[in-house]
Amino acid sequence: MLIEECGLYFCRSGEVFSATFIGLSVKHNTVEQIIVARETKRPTKVTKMTSTTQFVPLRSIIPMVFLPILLVLSACTPLNRSQSRDAGRDLQALETALRTQQKTTTDALTDPALLGLHSDPRFRELIRQYAVTAKTVLVTPNEPGEPLIISGVVRDADNEPLEGAELSIYQTDTRGYYTPARAMDEPHARLFAYLRTGAGGAFEFRTIRPGGYPQPMNIDGEERKIPAHIHVDISAPGVSGAPATASTRTRRFQLVFAEDPLMNTSYWQEWAKRYGFPVVALEKGPDGILRGVCDLNLTGYVG
Repeated sequence: MLIEECGLYFCRSGEVFSATFIGLSVKHNTVEQIIVARETKRPTKVTKMTSTTQFVPLRSIIPMVFLPILLVLSACTPLNRSQSRDAGRDLQALETALRTQQKTTTDALTDPALLGLHSDPRFRELIRQYAVTAKTVLVTPNEPGEPLIISGVVRDADNEPLEGAELSIYQTDTRGYYTPARAMDEPHARLFAYLRTGAGGAFEFRTIRPGGYPQPMNIDGEERKIPAHIHVDISAPGVSGAPATASTRTRRFQLVFAEDPLMNTSYWQEWAKRYGFPVVALEKGPDGILRGVCDLNLTGYVG
């Protein structure tokens, strides 16, 4: 006679049967997929085993079945769920503060309490959506590295100053990491900001001098170290080189530094010239802050 214990069917007689449990069948000490029982007290599949088949005790089956379930549930621990709820509340409060102009995007980016949200796409979209000024700051007051201010003017294809262009700025930290966990995770760079050019196409952002990538990269068949740089993606109507159907187009720049020894090599000098990337000269003022000035012209290469 078949009886059921915890969803496992077996036989009281001397014969041993395989048993269905949450859509799994135990045979030969392995777990294989079979048809899931459909609301019935009887087993979906009960197969008489051969004498060569070893019986798997109930206490051995349960861990095999429940381990995958426990692994999935572990990703949703009370702590993680609590952190998710906290992040949701923080984002909601931030959106309200930005919308009512109680805070600016610079306030959000320089708040150490919000650093944990910088990789969250919702946080990044809020910063983009409410970036309305021509000046911003990428770093909190305690960010390691040499303070740096970059300013300049965005010019259109006719070399005229362009007001209202959106700048997406992102970079590595002083170690050359975009994020603490993943050095090359550009899309989630911890140090980032958005701004919009003001009258006369002017912009300014404060950050730290970025570090070069920790590892060389294979470029043109050679292992090359990459010069330290700051990404600036400019979105505006009429950017040269983008699809003709695009109402808003993007021109991607990498700002490199004249003092970087790597920029003394012909390879990187030709690279910057070919793509129209600014080579910025930096000067340190009496206040200890590095400053660089450059114009960004929306013509030529679109990466």
